[in-house]
Amino acid sequence: MLNVRHASAYDSGISRSGFWAGMALGRAGLGFATERFGERLCLTIDLAICLGLELLLWLVPQFIVSAVAIAFLGFFLGPMFPGAVMVTAKLLPKRIHVSAIGFAMSMSGTGSAIFPFIIGAAASKKGVTVLQPTIFGTYRSDIFGVVEFPAY
Repeated sequence: MLNVRHASAYDSGISRSGFWAGMALGRAGLGFATERFGERLCLTIDLAICLGLELLLWLVPQFIVSAVAIAFLGFFLGPMFPGAVMVTAKLLPKRIHVSAIGFAMSMSGTGSAIFPFIIGAAASKKGVTVLQPTIFGTYRSDIFGVVEFPAY
């Protein structure tokens, strides 16, 4: 936001807070919809909306549009992790729930440490413009994973 959208440090910080506020509200609010309508449908819709918001963030170079898109990205990404835990609990036998979900969380933590490092290394070589296409591709692969995952 500072370099590409030429926002102030304060405004950039507010947009980051908007993401995390959206994440909290999405987990609190969309969790009920996910439980009612099913994980596959809701997670697919949430990811499709994230795909559209990412395109908006990528292609419209205005700070206010980006800040609003980031807040809504947080909102629709909020239920992803709890939804994945719900799917795991439905698919696996009860006797391995704790170890399987613990393993998934540890892999998630590992990925959230490694992936930003890789993207940062690519961005230092090619510039920050590699970020948006990479995130867009990640959302596309996530949609594929949700749709093609075995029935649950």
